[in-house]
Amino acid sequence: METQSYFLAYVALGGNIGNTKEIFAQVIQKLKGDVHIKEFFCSSIYLTTPVGNSHQDNFYNAVCHFLTSYHPHELLEVLQKIERSLGKMEKPKTAPRIIDLDILFFENSVLNTENLTIPHPRWKERLFVLVPLAEITKQVTVIEENLVKTIVIKDLIDNFVNYHNEIVIKV
Repeated sequence: METQSYFLAYVALGGNIGNTKEIFAQVIQKLKGDVHIKEFFCSSIYLTTPVGNSHQDNFYNAVCHFLTSYHPHELLEVLQKIERSLGKMEKPKTAPRIIDLDILFFENSVLNTENLTIPHPRWKERLFVLVPLAEITKQVTVIEENLVKTIVIKDLIDNFVNYHNEIVIKV
């Protein structure tokens, strides 16, 4: 009997249109119900100020991690299907949105394709990612510049330069 391999994935949730907390609950339910996902855990939800286009409502954000037997592009397809099922339409990066699901990390993978970059290219530049991430893990191991690095999330937060004047509040 062949054993299935599982990979640790971190996914960021964000949104600021509609009942975002209910939408997050639906996302979590869909992910927890997927037979290719186990050991699911999610941070608290945080209310955060928008980055970039500040002329919009505040966002809700969270970060989840889980083990999955999907490979990175398969997980991306699953997340995009969930987004579409909840009404997401393609918009500019900083536009208001019903739901946004981004893969932050996938095991220790480094991937740079047309539609997926892992680790997420701006994860260290977003307080709305770092704060919920710190709630569910103390550190992440990533490969940067061909070196394996263990990064302590609290250190990133303590040394964060808040160019966008982000405010992150646990709700």
